[in-house]
Amino acid sequence: VEENGIQLKAESVGQEGLPLDLVLLLDVSHSMRSSLQLLASTAQEALGALRTGDRVVVFTFAGDVRLDLPMTDRFDEVTRCLN
Repeated sequence: VEENGIQLKAESVGQEGLPLDLVLLLDVSHSMRSSLQLLASTAQEALGALRTGDRVVVFTFAGDVRLDLPMTDRFDEVTRCLN
């Protein structure tokens, strides 16, 4: 690590404070019909671990990939999309 051209010793490195971008890619094809409720509730649980500043984008696929919700930090919108 350098600062102003001076070599510094790294004492600790972490990413704990950085926001997270989460991509949800959900298989909603016919073969998953019986598991869709479980899939949605599991995705909802994942939202519970997110913090302020984190963002989510939701894609689904059933043959073709579809953008269902653009990247957002509004978790209520993600919840509505999953429902």
